[in-house]
Formats: sequence, structure tokens, C-alpha cells
Amino acid sequence: MKVERWSHDNVDEFLALLKTSGLECSDEIWEKKRSLYCTNTFRSYVAKINGKPCAWATSFIESECVILANAYTQERYRSKGCQTALLRARIEDAISLGIKLILTYVMPNSTSSKNCKSVGFSSVGVRSVWCKE
Repeated sequence: MKVERWSHDNVDEFLALLKTSGLECSDEIWEKKRSLYCTNTFRSYVAKINGKPCAWATSFIESECVILANAYTQERYRSKGCQTALLRARIEDAISLGIKLILTYVMPNSTSSKNCKSVGFSSVGVRSVWCKE
């Protein structure tokens, strides 16, 4: 497995990859958002197995803080270590930039939660999500 950080030269390829997850995005909306993706502030990482993109995730950097988010693995590649590799790559990148605080948010007791714990994250709070039935 190989993890790459994609530059803005790959932004349209990144959207095409996002759409394989079921994401729907009109051309108009994408045109408004495309300048935000695959930048030094909003970094996009792609995991490849045998040269084929199979998972991705992002990092949003502001000052000395980074938020790890938007992780997805295509179904047939799940349980192959893609997200752990993406977590490690994003953490190493953040450390190399001198980031002091690395945050992420995941559902409790999920696979994402287990992956985060495996690379050293610990829970510092729980956010309640409310809905009206």
C-alpha cells in the first residue's frame, strides 16, 4: 500500500474519486469548491493498493492545529489497513509541519474509533447529536 498527498493538479481526479463513494456534487458546486481541495491548508491524501486508489482522507490545517477528517475506504478494500495508513501519513505530515494539536472526530465504538486508538488518539470529549423524530 502506498499513501500519496495529492496536489491541486489532481483536484479533478480527487473529485472523481470522491464520487465513487456516492457523493453527489453538481458541476456548479464543484466549480465553487474546487479551489479549496488539494491545497496546503486542505490536504488530500489517497491510499493506493497495486497502484489503484482505494481510500482517501483529508487534513485541515490552521495555525498550529490540524483536523483529520473525510476518511473513506471503498468497500472492497476495507479491513486492509488503508485508514490506519492514511492516519499515520497525515500525523507524520502534521508533525513535520510543527503542528502542536491534532484533532479528529469519529463515532464512538466504530472502526474509525478503533483505528484512531491504534495510532495513539484518546477521547477528550463526546459530542451529542440530537434529532427530532
